[in-house]
Amino acid sequence: MDSINPTECFFYTDAKNDDLCAKHDFDFRNPYPYLCVNVGSGVSILLVDQPNSFKRVGGTRYVSISLPLQNSMCYVH
Repeated sequence: MDSINPTECFFYTDAKNDDLCAKHDFDFRNPYPYLCVNVGSGVSILLVDQPNSFKRVGGTRYVSISLPLQNSMCYVH
């Protein structure tokens, strides 16, 4: 994902403080572990431990949301 769109994944520091809140691009040089959240007809939450090691840790089968969403988002664990 980093080679295709390096600003696709990001995180916030001090998200509850308007004066200190800052958005940072996610550094994929050493990303593990991280959560990958995919939103489609349902939501899947994957815990990625290593390049070829992941497991589904949550999600739903179907979702009905009227807000515009990106196809996938990654969150730092």
